[in-house]
Amino acid sequence: MPILRPYINEQNVSIKLTATTIQGCKNTKTSTLNVKFGSISSNFTVPSYVGCIPFNPLFKNTTTPNNVIYEYLWDFGDGSFSKLENPAKAYTKTGTYFIKFKVSGIGANCFDSITKKIIVSDVPKSKLTISDTLGCYGYLGTSLKAPNKFGKKWTWFIDNKNIETQSDSLFYGFDKAGIKTVIVEIEDSA
Repeated sequence: MPILRPYINEQNVSIKLTATTIQGCKNTKTSTLNVKFGSISSNFTVPSYVGCIPFNPLFKNTTTPNNVIYEYLWDFGDGSFSKLENPAKAYTKTGTYFIKFKVSGIGANCFDSITKKIIVSDVPKSKLTISDTLGCYGYLGTSLKAPNKFGKKWTWFIDNKNIETQSDSLFYGFDKAGIKTVIVEIEDSA
């Protein structure tokens, strides 16, 4: 059975073990234990610190050293908590959240905490406006517009092509009449 003894100072401690049989035979071993106090440096990572609702980040403990930790406490900034080492969290409301992560090890002064922020945004709102213009020889020029006040990049998917623009408008020429599918992805800068 292990014997635990707390030390409050760094020091060299001489430890002596004497084993005695029921016949009275003895064997003694002495060893020196160098008691040193280290520190914990808490840290964590998240695949992304920015997301849209519903935002479901997985928090990963990267505390060093991690072999002396016996308690984790996560404060997710919205009134919810976890004591798991690597918890997942679902954010369903927009906002800026300050995540506080506290780790504790064995010993009265063996703890550390760190705070990082994540930003949860609303799903971008946009609309797609299409204006048809018939050109000569079956060429159909179409003006596409997908306004978004926070947009910084638009990727248009038309006729198996990906067209990237830095504005919310695109003039595209179809070579054949018919029903076309236009998809636009807007990268939000907020």
